[in-house]
Amino acid sequence: MKYFSLFFLCLFACNEPSAPANTLTLTIPEASGPVADDERTRLRNAAFCMCAGQSFPDSVKQVINEGSLGGYIELSESGLDAFEAIRELAQAFAKIEYTSKNGYDLTYMKCLDFYNSPQLDSLLNEL
Repeated sequence: MKYFSLFFLCLFACNEPSAPANTLTLTIPEASGPVADDERTRLRNAAFCMCAGQSFPDSVKQVINEGSLGGYIELSESGLDAFEAIRELAQAFAKIEYTSKNGYDLTYMKCLDFYNSPQLDSLLNEL
């Protein structure tokens, strides 16, 4: 009986989760290193946020307006002129309609294409 109780105590202790089963805990590294310090990456990420922010209808913009673009602007070493130039290009891309064969909206695909576009590359080379 003593071993039986000890077995269940160990079984219970080993299976006790530190967080609920439906919770995922991530460790996010500090913002340092080549990616975080790369101004071009910050500008490119801001461009993606601008495209997404301008591509969704107003009702969806309310939901996704979570501040990432502002964070990139705050962390950036570039002036507001750079962000204004990126915004103008993002507006042009946002006007392009991307839809699937079944009529679904492909906004993230459009904004990823913008993120990887030669037009954005060219603009970033000028800044």
